[in-house]
Amino acid sequence: MFHVVPSNKQELLTQVLIAFIQDDYAANKRHVFDCASIVVESQGMKHYLNMEIAKQTGLAMNIDYPLVSREIYRICRLVLGDDVPHDSPYKREYLVWNIYAILQSPEFISDPKALLANAYWQSQNDANLQCFRLAKQVADIFEQYSIYRSDWLEQWELGITLGLSEALEPWQQLIWLKLTQHNSQHPAQLRAAAIAGLGKAAETLPDPLYIFAVNTLSPTQIKFFTEVAKHTDVYLFFLNPCSEYWGDLVSDKVALKRQLASSVELLQADEQSHPLLANLGSQGRTLFNQLQDIQYPDITDNQLFVAPRINLNDSPSLLHTIQEDIASGKLNRTNHNDELYDNSVQIHSCYSPVREVQVLHDELLRVLQNDPNLEPHEILVMCPSVEEYAPFVNSVFRPIYKPQPEGTPQLVCSIADRAPLDSESAVMMFLDMLALPDSRFSVLKIIDYLHIPMVQTKLSLTSDELDLCQLWLEQANIKWGVNADHKKVIINSDVSDDVYSWEWGLQRLALGCLHSAAAGQPADYDYVISIEGLNSRVLAKLLLLIDQLKQFRHTLSGAKGIKQWVEILLEMLDQLFANPNQEEQVLKTIQHVITDLGQQVEFADYDGELELPIIRESLTDRFGIPDALNQFLTGQVTFSSMVPMRSVPFKMICILGLNDGVFPRVSAPNSIDLIASSKPRKGDRSRRNEDRYLFLEAILSAREYLYLSYQGQSVKDNQTLEPSLVLQEFIDYLNNKFITPTPFADKIIHTQPLQPFSPSLFDTMSKHYQAKGSYDQGWLSLARHQPQIQDVSLLNVDKTLYLNDTDLINMLKNPFKLLVNNQYNVFLEEFINLNTDIEPFNLDPLTKDKLLGAAVTHALEIRSGIDVDAVHDYRQALINRGDISSWMLENSDMLPYRDAANVIAQALSEVELTPNIRHINLHKSVNNVDFHLQASIAMDDNYHSDTLIHKEISSNKKIEFSLVTLFRHCCKLCYFSQSGPTTLRYLKAKTQNKQPTFGIEAVTIPADHISVNQAEEILELLLHVYQHAMQRPTFIHLALNTDLHSLLPDDKSCYSEIPNIEYVLDGYGEQRQDKFSGMKWFLNTYCLWLFPQGFTHQDIDLTLLSKLYLNPFIKQAVEGAFIVPAKKSKAGTK
Repeated sequence: MFHVVPSNKQELLTQVLIAFIQDDYAANKRHVFDCASIVVESQGMKHYLNMEIAKQTGLAMNIDYPLVSREIYRICRLVLGDDVPHDSPYKREYLVWNIYAILQSPEFISDPKALLANAYWQSQNDANLQCFRLAKQVADIFEQYSIYRSDWLEQWELGITLGLSEALEPWQQLIWLKLTQHNSQHPAQLRAAAIAGLGKAAETLPDPLYIFAVNTLSPTQIKFFTEVAKHTDVYLFFLNPCSEYWGDLVSDKVALKRQLASSVELLQADEQSHPLLANLGSQGRTLFNQLQDIQYPDITDNQLFVAPRINLNDSPSLLHTIQEDIASGKLNRTNHNDELYDNSVQIHSCYSPVREVQVLHDELLRVLQNDPNLEPHEILVMCPSVEEYAPFVNSVFRPIYKPQPEGTPQLVCSIADRAPLDSESAVMMFLDMLALPDSRFSVLKIIDYLHIPMVQTKLSLTSDELDLCQLWLEQANIKWGVNADHKKVIINSDVSDDVYSWEWGLQRLALGCLHSAAAGQPADYDYVISIEGLNSRVLAKLLLLIDQLKQFRHTLSGAKGIKQWVEILLEMLDQLFANPNQEEQVLKTIQHVITDLGQQVEFADYDGELELPIIRESLTDRFGIPDALNQFLTGQVTFSSMVPMRSVPFKMICILGLNDGVFPRVSAPNSIDLIASSKPRKGDRSRRNEDRYLFLEAILSAREYLYLSYQGQSVKDNQTLEPSLVLQEFIDYLNNKFITPTPFADKIIHTQPLQPFSPSLFDTMSKHYQAKGSYDQGWLSLARHQPQIQDVSLLNVDKTLYLNDTDLINMLKNPFKLLVNNQYNVFLEEFINLNTDIEPFNLDPLTKDKLLGAAVTHALEIRSGIDVDAVHDYRQALINRGDISSWMLENSDMLPYRDAANVIAQALSEVELTPNIRHINLHKSVNNVDFHLQASIAMDDNYHSDTLIHKEISSNKKIEFSLVTLFRHCCKLCYFSQSGPTTLRYLKAKTQNKQPTFGIEAVTIPADHISVNQAEEILELLLHVYQHAMQRPTFIHLALNTDLHSLLPDDKSCYSEIPNIEYVLDGYGEQRQDKFSGMKWFLNTYCLWLFPQGFTHQDIDLTLLSKLYLNPFIKQAVEGAFIVPAKKSKAGTK
């Protein structure tokens, strides 16, 4: 007999189920070693029931939890005998391969009915892969047809075409007929045969059969269980949200259409049905109505419908009031009551997903603090897609293996429903390996492989050795491609070279180990001389990995049988990955998926050869399936996706990401699905209705607290964003139910600030602090951060400092960077990854410097009379290294460099450069700090210095070189008490004969221009300013001096005398970044870090700034008084 056990609380259904099972044992219906069967609709429900049975009885064993389809197939096998295979060949994973074989068969391809199907996949670039994808889609829809349209399949088998679609039905019918010719035992046929044979095999049926908390059944499934119930007891434990009859409720949209069609007067109804039941309960209502058609006895007489409150003497919380309203099936409007404003229902509007997680963590800590009876494992957090929130959850919450940080409490959590493809780097790398035949062998991809812990373990590669490998790959200029042949295939060309390939770069590295740096580089080759000693072992590890990848690239090419594929994939897994204990489960997962794929193909009797893209797609699909039981209900706060049929009760249920357009989730129907294009039937599945009912179940499954969150403001422009439609319906329901002067929902919707360090979250004087404050001490310290640092005591400076000219110039360019780098050990520059997989196509600044360096070296060889091959191009060395490509020699931006060596050699013909370098270490004591000034200066016996810098200097860099020359000249004077002239030459772009080229410009300070005492004063001034800049933020920027010097009247000697100087400086401090602001020199990350709210004139020491830059000699250097322009070439000369 068919029995329905309805209740609005799953705990009561569980207790009744346990009582039934215990009664079965007491009545000797079931032996202790007999397996009990409880049909469930999700793995999460299986885990919950196991835990609850064990908790209430002390033991849960020998219980099977099949899903609905699997139990129906099992009963069919019990009735029909061993002729039915243990596993259905019509399961999707087997059906795919059978359909793929049919689509590829000559009989199907030649059939006129298959014309459109053939045209679909045969017209694609990768035809076989597209055919396989079509097979997957057909398998999906056939699985649905067997459950929801079994009558179609019966008609097709009889050769009857139903006229569903001229384009789709003929070839789908043809595929189905070929499937049934091969094996006629499809689910619909087995159900019909089993129903016919139930009377003869009644003793084989499970007695009784329990179906627990299933909220959706197709008409065919209900019919099957109803027929089974004629021969054994079937108990359906039905989680019914309402104790009254609610099968005739309709959504507001349908009701409004009916009312408008009937009479406008009916718009004002005296009695309103419950809007949440009507609008969200479509799926549950369908099952409720289907059960009404079954004549079953009411064995509970509605005794299992109870009030949500545990203690009826207590006043109901807001959540319990809502749940009681749903249980009654009516909208019972309630007058305003201050007691209703509790925290049992919370709605939070946030700016971003990470803020949703941060706010949730604070609220969970608050609830746990105020409710000692609540445990973390009694909290469930759901998201439409947990994968989108997983990175934020791992950063805000704490995984179980991570230690508790000091000061800030972090709740332990587990994240369920994560697919291996998204959560395991080893899985992603393994799938990447399967793309090797089509891969460019990008250096970035190989570096990513080397960062995988299991690969490092397999190669015995340490983190320091990994850094070495990255450095060598950069120096070798390896970009992509195995060799020249591989590059030809990738770019589909008959011509290519091996430059930038792995063989080219690794060969240079390996030969560099054997080549002496003293021997120099040959003209036509460049060794990478960077590896010596034991580091050659590290290179061997890198060579081993690349060699293995090359071998597997060859092995993976071509079509193979499934057994050969399994052997190859398992060999790859063994050779590329180590098996440390913590990664053992990941490797087992990969091994299981590979062997599973082989077994599925063999079970489907597919004996054809398969290409790599099909294998890769099959494995990707399998790795993309979440493990429903992994990390679910493991004793911590549980995060999971919003999976249908997971109506497990928790004391606190939280839902994140209830955003418009995100939930209910929108799923486009399969374009070849005939169900989607035909008239809907009672019991049809709807993803949107499933999500709506899931939201209703979440409301009912929360026992004490319901927490809802969405992104209500745009993080970009603060624009208001709408919540999900289901959340909006819930808000509308609250406003309709509770009669208040203002909308009731406004009281429980909390708008959160944009940043977690907002001062409002840490304002202990606020009356809302206890209800809304943050627990995070890290953000508290930032919220308390004082933007104005001038009140902070001076920072300590080391008593001994070593400086050179670069340090002093960097101080004048950006003193804030000097302070933050050295005193706070903070570096705010954007990280630039020098490793790239793109060949050079144009000249970047670094390559230009390398070209000029090579040109100057060649020019000096010409000037010194060294025998240089006249036809030798100095740029060949850069081509050999891969700094430039050979074809770039003809580029327009290469014009200035074509004859640069000869032009520079001619310009140096009348110049006597100083060859010998002398090292100076000058000791100075300023303000109790010992400074050691270090300089390496080219100098002859008469202290004359004439040096050429191998760089092109732009106009704005001339000031820096003038200051460097001044510093070196002063160091010579102070160290030797005398000095000859000091000259610093550099390259400058110019035009000669209408062609771009280079000239030489110089900065020269005459020998007698500065006295020894004046040099002492200059150095002491620079060192005093350096010490000042190391103690506090000091505005001594060169760019600031440039701006203020243009405003200084000629008769004034201090920047403080500039008219309206305070207004000018305050304008700089506003830090305006719009197009109307011309002052950009301060807009750097270090200034913003030190002065996040901007600065004022009080932060700038104009006296110090004037003393520095208005010093006569420093002023001359800044104004370019020491610069000697390049000589103009005579017309017609080169």
